[in-house]
Amino acid sequence: MIRIDDPDFTLDMSGYQGDLQIWGVRADGVTINSEKQIRLRHPTRERHLGQAIGLTEHGLWSIALDQIVGRRVRDAVLSLPTSKDRDFDDQMRDIEVLRCEGIAF
Repeated sequence: MIRIDDPDFTLDMSGYQGDLQIWGVRADGVTINSEKQIRLRHPTRERHLGQAIGLTEHGLWSIALDQIVGRRVRDAVLSLPTSKDRDFDDQMRDIEVLRCEGIAF
């Protein structure tokens, strides 16, 4: 049995094509397709961090951060939006903010 909190835990999701939500894993142990998926670290600050760093209010990524903190999970791996998604431009701008903050990678 492999525990997901094991430092040697790895999971390759790079070939997965569907909608992806993985909560509570050590995200740096998950191999992703960076064109379709993103890893989020548990933020070191409190809930509602999205507002503090300038994310779109009530946007997908602000909600995702609140869920990571609220669920008390380590990290998350999520699907990236597609160009057909509502608010695509805002979502992609928010991802860049998260990358600059060191939360998204």
